[in-house]
Amino acid sequence: MTTTPTTAPGLTEGELAGLADLAAALRCHTTRPGMLIALDPELGDNARASVSLCDGTARIDLGPALLASGPQPLYGVLAHEIAHHALDHGPTLLQRCRMRVAQAALLGGLALNLPSLAVLALAVLMIGVHLVDARRSRLEEYDADAYAVRLLEAAGLPGRRIMTAALSDLPADSIACRLGGWVFG
Repeated sequence: MTTTPTTAPGLTEGELAGLADLAAALRCHTTRPGMLIALDPELGDNARASVSLCDGTARIDLGPALLASGPQPLYGVLAHEIAHHALDHGPTLLQRCRMRVAQAALLGGLALNLPSLAVLALAVLMIGVHLVDARRSRLEEYDADAYAVRLLEAAGLPGRRIMTAALSDLPADSIACRLGGWVFG
């Protein structure tokens, strides 16, 4: 049986090997022992850092459209996702439980037909928990951007320029999103 090397859309075999080398160079400047980098067609031009619940493997999933976006945005996104793993970002068990408890309390209040004021208080509690988690998540994104610059520079690349290129490709937030960020930030 003969196997043919496969490439990712938009990348030649040499570029794919260069991406693997870059991932190894970036990862060696962290304390992580290794990471699995995979292509996820559902992500489009996005990427995601996660940890497998079954075996604890650090994963980075890249969307196929991201691979066609050019080297600088791709390198910036890869460094950003590796930074999330290096900084141990992601929801903790306490944070996940806190949100589930707030949701269960609100549903329980509705099911038990509690007075409207009590249900409103539970809804406000759930929204408050969500806002606290959203704020923590936003701060983690800023930290990952800053750490990605350091990782890229440690690998001998112009980290600030690469991250600027990666961030400039992001779509602008809508006015509603910016207003919400101003109000709740």
